[in-house]
Amino acid sequence: MLKGYFDDSRKGSGEVLVLGGYIAEADNWLAYNKSCQEMLDRLPVEEFKMVEAVVSPELMEHQFWLYKQAIEPNVRARVAIIVSTSDLVEVIDSFPWPAEIFNYEMFKDPYFIAWKGIVSTITHGRIDAGNPNPIEIVFDRQNTQEDEILRGWLDFKKDATPEQIEQVGGMPLFGDSKKILPLQAADQYAWWIRKWYLESENQNEFIKKLDNPPYTWSDIEVDYKKIPQETILLSKPVIRGVLKAMFDIHEVQKVSLGAVI
Repeated sequence: MLKGYFDDSRKGSGEVLVLGGYIAEADNWLAYNKSCQEMLDRLPVEEFKMVEAVVSPELMEHQFWLYKQAIEPNVRARVAIIVSTSDLVEVIDSFPWPAEIFNYEMFKDPYFIAWKGIVSTITHGRIDAGNPNPIEIVFDRQNTQEDEILRGWLDFKKDATPEQIEQVGGMPLFGDSKKILPLQAADQYAWWIRKWYLESENQNEFIKKLDNPPYTWSDIEVDYKKIPQETILLSKPVIRGVLKAMFDIHEVQKVSLGAVI
């Protein structure tokens, strides 16, 4: 069985939210867990967190070894969804909401639509690829976001085909990153995607960063394994398309978010 672990990266309310993580077979995640725990046992920290590592060269060095020894050898694919908070709010405020929707303010939380992007990308991509194995999706537990994801799951289940539901593998799960170690890998990846996106002056520069390894030093030459990736920016047209698809507004074509695996 495949398992995907996802965490978000944003600073405060944040101008950008990234929801990202990795997919691998269950046996490979067991191998990751062993390597990750062995490294944690040698460190004075409870978990690998990029927000702590970025201010500590020593912890950043350990993040590098987490990637090389635990993540890179075991994961099968990486997926990330990027949402601009300002773009999302602009679309929500101008969207022609159906009369029965009174609480559309909840859709201004970028986590909700980013979750929809993760599920759609994985589901459609794996159906297109003819991959029959179900995938279990696990998110880092995030206070109010858990309720929003469960509401979104019910919405997804209502409109999805039996094939799509089987591909996702059931209701999303939530966990504590201190106890579920693959969520620490997801934290690392989401942080890098957000950093690359904010630092890039244009789309070509960002795409180039996606194709390069995350950790490089001038005095260390390292071979990196190419890990397939799907990274999607939810632009204003895409957000509008997603909302129109959700609320069955037919005057525009429904939006496909992409493919992975």
